[in-house]
Amino acid sequence: MKIGDLIGAPKNLFSENSNWNTNNRPSNCDVLRHFSYSKALSTSIGGKSNTFWFNGCAVDLIKLYRDRSIECDLLMTQNHIVEELVTLHGKLTSVGKLRANSKGVKEFKTLLEQEFVVLKKAEQRVSVPPQADESSAASNSTTQHSQEESAASTDYNVLTEKEKLPLPPMTETHSALMRYGVGTSGANEIINAMCVDVPSMRGHGSTISSTRTAKENIRKEKCAKLYGQSPGGLYFDGREDKETLVRKKRSNERDTESHYTVVKYPHKGNGRIGHFTPDSGKAKDIAVGILNWLDDLGILTDEVEIVGVDGTSVNTGYLGGCIHLLEGKLKRRLQWAVCMFHHAELPLRRLFIFLDGDTISKEGFSGPIGKQLSKDMRFPHLRVGNFQRIPFHDFPVLPNDVVAGLSRDHRYLYSMIRAVVDGYVSPELSEQKPGPLNHARWVTLSSRLLRFYVSEPDPVMFDCNTLEKMVKYIIYVYYKVICAIKMKPTMADGASHLLTEVMALDDVCFTRMERQEVQESIEINGYFAHPENLILAMLGHEDISVRKEGIKWWLDVKSKYPPYRQGTIRKFRKPKINFSARSLKDLIFTRSTAHEFAFETRDGTWELVTMPPLLQNMSFTEVKEFKAKPYKTEYPCHTQMVEMNVKLTTFVTKQLIGNKRQVGQGLAITENITKLKECKPSKIAKE
Repeated sequence: MKIGDLIGAPKNLFSENSNWNTNNRPSNCDVLRHFSYSKALSTSIGGKSNTFWFNGCAVDLIKLYRDRSIECDLLMTQNHIVEELVTLHGKLTSVGKLRANSKGVKEFKTLLEQEFVVLKKAEQRVSVPPQADESSAASNSTTQHSQEESAASTDYNVLTEKEKLPLPPMTETHSALMRYGVGTSGANEIINAMCVDVPSMRGHGSTISSTRTAKENIRKEKCAKLYGQSPGGLYFDGREDKETLVRKKRSNERDTESHYTVVKYPHKGNGRIGHFTPDSGKAKDIAVGILNWLDDLGILTDEVEIVGVDGTSVNTGYLGGCIHLLEGKLKRRLQWAVCMFHHAELPLRRLFIFLDGDTISKEGFSGPIGKQLSKDMRFPHLRVGNFQRIPFHDFPVLPNDVVAGLSRDHRYLYSMIRAVVDGYVSPELSEQKPGPLNHARWVTLSSRLLRFYVSEPDPVMFDCNTLEKMVKYIIYVYYKVICAIKMKPTMADGASHLLTEVMALDDVCFTRMERQEVQESIEINGYFAHPENLILAMLGHEDISVRKEGIKWWLDVKSKYPPYRQGTIRKFRKPKINFSARSLKDLIFTRSTAHEFAFETRDGTWELVTMPPLLQNMSFTEVKEFKAKPYKTEYPCHTQMVEMNVKLTTFVTKQLIGNKRQVGQGLAITENITKLKECKPSKIAKE
């Protein structure tokens, strides 16, 4: 019995004397694509139709192997085909969809192996083209043998089964394919095409099963590397993804899920750990969810000393916030790193809404200026007019390496601010399109305000003084703080950036109500004015006199803090900010007596100053050394790296099901990006 009799395929298709003509035979890519399509349909079509699709899969694989033995583009060995067919037959049988028209998997496999004997005979009929010089080849049999081997190694179509070699571990190639969402079939074709093009890869080959196995091995390997790690800092942020691939009953569907992306510090490269899905958006569920998820991955939390988040109340509540609950779970105080980039955007938002009007939709505004910002800002839709330049004597020019690392939106904002300060907008800049409005990120609002400011006057009802005042705030305050964060992004500089923002308010002519609105927004989000962060900034300052003051504060906390409260979790209360301050020590109101060292909070109460968690294990001798050398730390004062990884989390959750598979794929992609940046063709050419 032939295998065609068993699965219903034409007998002459598998006959030893069958005439396989290259012209009417489908290409390997078409066969493989048809096989993948048939295999996918076989899992969703029941009854007798399912059997027909299974027969089609078997025929596809046999044709593919027969095609390989005569004119090969893809290398699929006998064992691979047997494995694919038996696996597919077993899956269909297990769910009760395949009708019992065969004699079982065992007999099916036996007949399939017998059929390959016929195929092997056809393969043996393929002969190697004779050498050009037959007389010299006959005189030297050793030379002829080596030439035949060379011809076989360079001619991909005449390789015998023994000469086929398994592929080496192509980790970065598979990671790059996963990075761009290439499926298993597409990845298999690309890798085999590379084996044809690259001479050193001739004789190697890949199959769908081996490609799928390679991807899974990469995911498992990357995920296993997390086991036993003990990060010092955890920075995380969450977002709802509307097209997450989830498993429901017996099918995969798209649904909305909340994913919290976690990045570790210190790190080399990206620092991504992965993401988790809490039971709800409540602070308690987030805190419990992240600890359980880290424990499931084998990551230790014994050395965690700092947590980085954005300024939402679910994270920063001093009684029920996520960080406070994490401190209670870990039974120790943690350093609070609330993103300074978010802090810089919130006063701008408060001022814009106060001057122009509130938001009315996800991207719209109710005010006259806000309505103009949603239009097309490019030339010729919005021509550049005669605008009044805004001088900025201490304009912070960023180095080229910092500008190259900016995002597209920040780079456009930087160019527009330089144009407003210089009084000239280049034609290239006028044709660029600013990013879309987004109420969650206000950098594009700043860019559009500047672009609207340099445009020709438009007959709309709005106050030009209001527009000019907002542009001045962007240049003198917002942009100044953003540049300072870019230049000095560590926790030892966070409070200094807040002081820069407070001092820069004097450069803008506010009314009393306008100044009150901006100051209230700064104070509500003034987490870096807390004494714990102020002490870090003092010890990390460039001025030795400021560092001496920081050592004095450290000694006051060490000597005056009650011993019975050393192990308790303090309430992280935001301080009342002194907007007339010109130094770090005057940024908040403090009270020092013989027995206590306290600061005034926003509600008028007084709280004891506590030791910064990053410094609580240091001795006086170690702290005294900061007098000669400033304090340094690798922990950033922002969560920009987390936001970069949030986009990757959305991508992997659309591709795979299962948290560990998603975590492994995310790690493979981030490591692949880092490695490919180090291997740019320009660098290799220079070397």
